[in-house]
Amino acid sequence: MNKMTGLKVVLAMICIYHVVLGLATFVSGDLTVKLAKSIFGLNLEMTPQMSYIVQLLGVYAIAFGLVAGLAAADPLKHPVLLNVIVVLYALRILNKLISMNQFQQAFGASMSKVWTDVVLLAAFGIAVVLLRPGRSLSAA
Repeated sequence: MNKMTGLKVVLAMICIYHVVLGLATFVSGDLTVKLAKSIFGLNLEMTPQMSYIVQLLGVYAIAFGLVAGLAAADPLKHPVLLNVIVVLYALRILNKLISMNQFQQAFGASMSKVWTDVVLLAAFGIAVVLLRPGRSLSAA
């Protein structure tokens, strides 16, 4: 597999993950709670306020997934989108590191889950950087 194919696969995985999870927030609160526990190891209490916030985050997840899908379709045509994806992953890692204690307390997540998330976020961000076609982050 060449770099371009690898990049398209990584971007397609990012797309599918975010679109599916984003759409799931609209299906039901019960499904959201089950996914939060099974995928993220989180104890989520679905209050009306939390339901609204989760649905709103789902909208952003869907939008991000569509951005990744557009980039996957033609990475050469959309180098700026690759930058957006990398920046978002970097910000998510920073947020996870800064808020890890709060995250643990609020959702009952284990420290190993927090670090697993950081590693996975970094892996996807780094994969996009390493597989992107011959441009640096500052080129676009």
